[in-house]
Amino acid sequence: MRAGASASEKQCTEVDLEFESGTEAGGCRGSREVRVVKNTLVRRAVAETPFAALADRMVGPLAYGIGPDPVALAKVLNDFAKSNEKFVITGGAMPGQVMSAKEIAALAALPSREELIARLLGTMQAPIAKLVRTLNEIPSRLVRTLAAVRDAKAAS
Repeated sequence: MRAGASASEKQCTEVDLEFESGTEAGGCRGSREVRVVKNTLVRRAVAETPFAALADRMVGPLAYGIGPDPVALAKVLNDFAKSNEKFVITGGAMPGQVMSAKEIAALAALPSREELIARLLGTMQAPIAKLVRTLNEIPSRLVRTLAAVRDAKAAS
């Protein structure tokens, strides 16, 4: 970081370090970034894209968080905003949808993509596992019955 950097650039560097640490949800390093960019450049960049509706909110000093997983990004930024009072989330966007700060907080409260996939796989695996246990019970019951008959013959 260069000398004389603004406070928002220093905060973005702290958020970047948090991304790189891999402690955030998903643990995906280097796929997200937070940058301080001139609003006029961002307005030009988002013109005629699904994020064009966000241009109306680009006022004042802003930092932009960009990443492939909106839930993981929202979690990291929301946690960082809780621990740093000067870092305030004013809004966000997903393709075709502008989101308020409350919607970003709600997005951050969702389970991570990996957790949702794990839940789905667990739900899909449950009936198969129950079928395997049921099919395994048939030979087990036969073995227990034969053992009981053997013990009954040995006792008499």
